[in-house]
Amino acid sequence: MSSTAEEIQTKIDEIYSNLTEANGKINDALQGAVDKIFGQWWIPGWLKDRAEEKAQEAWAKYQTIPPKLDPATEWILREINDYNAVKATGPQYCGVDFSVAAAAVGQGALGPRGDDWDSGNTQNYRNAVQSLPTKLQNLQDAVEDICEILSDLTGDYESYFLGVLVAVISLALAIAGLVAAIVGLVLAIPSGGGGLVVSIIGLVVAVLAAVVAVIAFATLTDIDASRATAAQRLDAAATSVRNSPWPVKPALDSGDWR
Repeated sequence: MSSTAEEIQTKIDEIYSNLTEANGKINDALQGAVDKIFGQWWIPGWLKDRAEEKAQEAWAKYQTIPPKLDPATEWILREINDYNAVKATGPQYCGVDFSVAAAAVGQGALGPRGDDWDSGNTQNYRNAVQSLPTKLQNLQDAVEDICEILSDLTGDYESYFLGVLVAVISLALAIAGLVAAIVGLVLAIPSGGGGLVVSIIGLVVAVLAAVVAVIAFATLTDIDASRATAAQRLDAAATSVRNSPWPVKPALDSGDWR
């Protein structure tokens, strides 16, 4: 796996770890802040209403994060799995050695030679033997093409993941900021007063920033175009091999050979 893909996975783990912490604190923090404000008689009613309104807004916006985040995260992790498969498969094609096979079907490597034998199959056999180097070269060309195609696709994935990483880092920072805002609100509750309303509004801002970051993450462009191009090139390579079949075995029964 590339370092970029690994960092994406690390950041996604960090995001979900912080969300787990946020899930355990945000509701109690908002409710505790509102209760504290409503319990202080000197705070004007309009400010109490403002605090409750903003607490409800923060909670409602926070609830929209998982439905946007979870599908996008699953999709990115599938992309990473696909990338790992492509990266593992490509070198297997790039490492194929045709030298032994080429020597085995090279000039003079196979009979018949001169008048070694003669039968109704002699010319058919000679024609088949003569075509073998061309057939093998075609196969070699196709395998080399596949090596190049998968290498190109691996590079496309790695370039794509650079953009994903930027979005994931932005999202991780936004979620971390959200957790910090929740913690700040909890710490502000004992002091009470109008400043607690400011802390609730700060939490609203942090939630909205996280929502924006999740939307940006969920609307990343995909790599389907690169995959489609690779699929077309692979199909062309496979068609080339399919259209150049190996010679059939000699047609005569053994009794007709002499």
